[in-house]
Amino acid sequence: MTAGATGPAVLRTLVVGSCVSRDTVPHLPDGDAGLVGYVARQSLISAYAPPVVLLEPPAIASPFQQRMVRGDFASDLPAVLRRLAGGVDLVLWDLVDERLGVYVLPDDTAVTRTVDLVAAQAETDVAAAGVLVRLGEEAHLEMWREAATRFVAGVAELHPGAALVAVGLPWAELTTSGAPTPASFGVAAAEANRRYEPYYAVVEALGAPVVGRGLAVRGSVEHPWGEAPFHYDSAAYRAVADAVLAVVSAHPSSRRAPR
Repeated sequence: MTAGATGPAVLRTLVVGSCVSRDTVPHLPDGDAGLVGYVARQSLISAYAPPVVLLEPPAIASPFQQRMVRGDFASDLPAVLRRLAGGVDLVLWDLVDERLGVYVLPDDTAVTRTVDLVAAQAETDVAAAGVLVRLGEEAHLEMWREAATRFVAGVAELHPGAALVAVGLPWAELTTSGAPTPASFGVAAAEANRRYEPYYAVVEALGAPVVGRGLAVRGSVEHPWGEAPFHYDSAAYRAVADAVLAVVSAHPSSRRAPR
């Protein structure tokens, strides 16, 4: 951790995942000031496959979304881990961006199926070139297990002083108004939670703590990105932040006292 002249060490945080982890960061003591990197919209299967060469990444108007889709096609997560080596105290990870599966191309490269890909009307070209492997299918789980093993090993090698924490919040079945949360691409919260179970088992078997799995959560009707089973109210993010800090404080390399 980096220490200021008068204050405690800043918790340097790399987010690997979706808005679930990113929206937790403001609830950590240093907030966005501690964020040193953010890799989103990139399945671990894509990240640990070779870069895509058979297709060009689609053009997307949003600069952030464009960076993420280019990163996905380039399989750049391992490069990000190398670039930030020694400069991260917390790797905050979640599995929400795995939800739509991946397209596996004939040369064994992979493209993450994302909302951005669909919205850019680029999915047709990717689907024509590859095969969709969905979350929960045996083939997806086995590819993901191998990729997750490499990811966890990479974090341990390049960031031996960092705590790796997975956010395992269940998808919310109800909103803060008491109404059912909308399905995401036809998948309701209860079904998504069932599909994710073996993936969290893999994470735990690899030795990474999973926080938030037992929380009673609600989807926020006032979330800035709209209603979704994985867009929570502030109470959920605060609870996750507290659980994350407990893991960080207990980490053997931690120099941060709990606040």
